[in-house]
Amino acid sequence: METIEVLHLLRHCRHDLMNQIQLLQGYMSMNRPEKVKQKLHEMVVEADQQRKLMDLQANEFALWLLQVNMSVGQIRVSFEVNDVRENLQCMDAKLLEQTKQMFAAVEAAGDKNEMYFISMNICKPENVKATVEIQCRLSAKGIDENKMTTLLQRQGIQVKFESKEKIILTAVF
Repeated sequence: METIEVLHLLRHCRHDLMNQIQLLQGYMSMNRPEKVKQKLHEMVVEADQQRKLMDLQANEFALWLLQVNMSVGQIRVSFEVNDVRENLQCMDAKLLEQTKQMFAAVEAAGDKNEMYFISMNICKPENVKATVEIQCRLSAKGIDENKMTTLLQRQGIQVKFESKEKIILTAVF
């Protein structure tokens, strides 16, 4: 990562932190301690999830995921790391490649006027002898089902249209 990219990431993180602090100050000035407590809890949970992501030792994947909201126009992602304690360094490139393909497929098959919020779960798969599973949930609004399926299934990524409202993308490593 180039120096300018590191500075850009740090600037973005500082900006987000300042926004959160301003929210806390606003809640304090309105004498809303329950909101302060709730927001502080959310900040601690988010920081803990970032720590868990970095502990996976999949450095390129982690870095990309931490900065993706700054660079992918119509996609916003939140993530959660659950029950994965393995060192994923040897899978770093594949994790990054597959996740980028998921996001590219959402952009290619999605409506250019829609914003897509992806909830990503990085977890230990059940009943499978695999190390990690990445599952992305998002709204199906404006998504071309055939295009999405064609783009991802040939990459080994499972596409499940749970309803007209929800899509689940799954990659197992």
